[in-house]
Amino acid sequence: MGYPSSGAEGVYRNPLDSVQRFFTLRHPQAYMLFNLCSERQYDASKFQGRVRTYPCDDHNPPPFLMMKRFCEDVRLFLSFSFLTEFITHSCFLFVFFSPFSNTLW
Repeated sequence: MGYPSSGAEGVYRNPLDSVQRFFTLRHPQAYMLFNLCSERQYDASKFQGRVRTYPCDDHNPPPFLMMKRFCEDVRLFLSFSFLTEFITHSCFLFVFFSPFSNTLW
């Protein structure tokens, strides 16, 4: 997902209010936004505090240990229910699941 933005930037990015409305109506209590952008922050209260931040500079690889914590956070969130959604933005993300060890890599 592109970065939720407001003002003039909301014209060519995902408008913050539209993103908020989508998750509130379509996935109430079953979503988490993961902000991997170090350059920007937005008001987490717009999403009922359902935002986790793992800052990574744009067009740069994240530190390995941070990505490990991120994967653990995603796994914990998804373990609560099969009806959950997790969303990342401002980062390419590769998450691997090993069926043999039952862990995320």
